[in-house]
Amino acid sequence: MTTSLASDADIRAVTRCLLFTERSVVRLRGRFPTGAGCFQCGATHPAALVASTAPLHCYSCLLGRATEGNHVAGSGRGPVLELPANAHRVFSEIEALRNRFLTDEVDREVGFGLVTFAAMRVSTLGCWDPAVKR
Repeated sequence: MTTSLASDADIRAVTRCLLFTERSVVRLRGRFPTGAGCFQCGATHPAALVASTAPLHCYSCLLGRATEGNHVAGSGRGPVLELPANAHRVFSEIEALRNRFLTDEVDREVGFGLVTFAAMRVSTLGCWDPAVKR
């Protein structure tokens, strides 16, 4: 990590970001065995899979609909975007990390960069929509 022209608060924020993001990645990866997927559609992202189902199902298949509303400001605030239901689950994981990184003590640009990093790490853990070819 390069620290030129970075404040102490920014350096602490980067360190926190790395720790919290990797902790989330380890938690999500540990929820299911490698290769686990939805019995119905094949979705594999651990945030989209529902542990209490047997056989294993994703949130969208369990919900019985493809989309779900998401308040973009979080916690029921702001405009609502209609997202694929499984993507909403992944978005919520990233949103929880975002709330830790965008604080008053961290430079705005640093905070946005940290959120982008966290989104990249969490979103690549699996496929939330098998119909989308990657």
